[in-house]
Amino acid sequence: MKCTTALVALVFLAGCGGTSLPASVSAEQLRALPRSLDLGGKTLVGETFLWRDMMPSTELGVRGLIVAFTVRASDKTALPTGLVCQKVSVVKGSEVWTTTAIEHRRDDTSFGAVVRNGPAWEVGSTVDVVAEFVDSAGNRYQLRAVGEVVVGAY
Repeated sequence: MKCTTALVALVFLAGCGGTSLPASVSAEQLRALPRSLDLGGKTLVGETFLWRDMMPSTELGVRGLIVAFTVRASDKTALPTGLVCQKVSVVKGSEVWTTTAIEHRRDDTSFGAVVRNGPAWEVGSTVDVVAEFVDSAGNRYQLRAVGEVVVGAY
């Protein structure tokens, strides 16, 4: 019952601009978030590109996942101003990676973020990506991209 209540609360918050997602959110809770939402008379959708840099390097260690998440209106027109991405979560199976270390991106018809140094998940892995963003009034929203594939940059 407790899990169902939390899930209902997350779905409600995602649709109407509520509070931030908790620090520790399960894969199931993230997968319950919407793939589109209406905001300012626009239907917003998320687009992603995920990759791992597989080029040889003089740096020690394995380089992790890089995610670019872009939010745009489904009709590709200008978005309401003041929208800023604050958190990105990536879900693979039951594993969740979340970061607030974001490089912001914005143009006339989209905004988003690039995040780096994620897990070293295999090229070909299928994941869901969730972006949390705020508007100029401080309302929070979450948007999910589903079934994205990690590619390798060689």
